Amino acid sequence: MNSQIFQAKVPMYRQNEFAPAFMLKHMTKDFNLAQNEAAKRGLNFPLLAQVTQSYNQANSEAGLSELDMAVIYQSLAKHLSK
Repeated sequence: MNSQIFQAKVPMYRQNEFAPAFMLKHMTKDFNLAQNEAAKRGLNFPLLAQVTQSYNQANSEAGLSELDMAVIYQSLAKHLSK
């Protein structure tokens, strides 16, 4: 998890501010495209399916889709605490 992208987003997590560099809605679209392509080919990638589901859920939450993809953290934290 300690990638260059993660390190670049650490200030967002710490400050709880997610100014868009790459919006959640665009990352969600990309995961959906990957999931659909895998399904067309009869391939099953459980991790991809779970990530796609998590991003779709976050994307549907009020106000998150236009924020940076790092905002997935808020959605996951919210749903994991239930």
